[in-house]
Amino acid sequence: MKHHVSKFLSGAVCVFASLMPVHGSALTYADAVEALSDQDLQGSSFQNHGYLCEKLAMLKMSESYDQSQLASSIVYSRNGRVIGELDVVVFDREGLAQTVIEVKCRKGYTSAMNSASKQLSRFQGVAGRCDYDYMDKEGRRYDCSAFKAPIDYMAMSYTDAQRAGFELSFDLSRDQVLRLVDELR
Repeated sequence: MKHHVSKFLSGAVCVFASLMPVHGSALTYADAVEALSDQDLQGSSFQNHGYLCEKLAMLKMSESYDQSQLASSIVYSRNGRVIGELDVVVFDREGLAQTVIEVKCRKGYTSAMNSASKQLSRFQGVAGRCDYDYMDKEGRRYDCSAFKAPIDYMAMSYTDAQRAGFELSFDLSRDQVLRLVDELR
């Protein structure tokens, strides 16, 4: 069964429940500061804090999944031309993608959700095609077969963006993320 981005809201409650942290914990502001201060964020641009939001998404998902099941920044390309990037991918124990998460952090929540839906739809149209290359920023290549199984497509953002249709959040509001950006500069 192929999951459609336009229909993923109807199944969001079931999928969201399966992605909830095992221990029921929430990512707190203090947790985020502690975890991100240990990382080298010097090369990241805080003008657009999307990079930081992707780091927060990985922190949130690592509450539920082993690090070996998570990947970020997987670029998919064809004939050397980059088509798009997958922000967060959750793999099952056999190495098959089970969930692709698009992370969006923008002031216009509805516009951000529309953009996330378009990006997820674009990938859904090519997922598993072997005439595409799939590689993360560290150079690890993924076989096209890893993206052939039924995949759930979800969008993640601030807690206050869920009203615009985001299924997942990293438990911090937009104001908290902006404060975090200032604190980590």
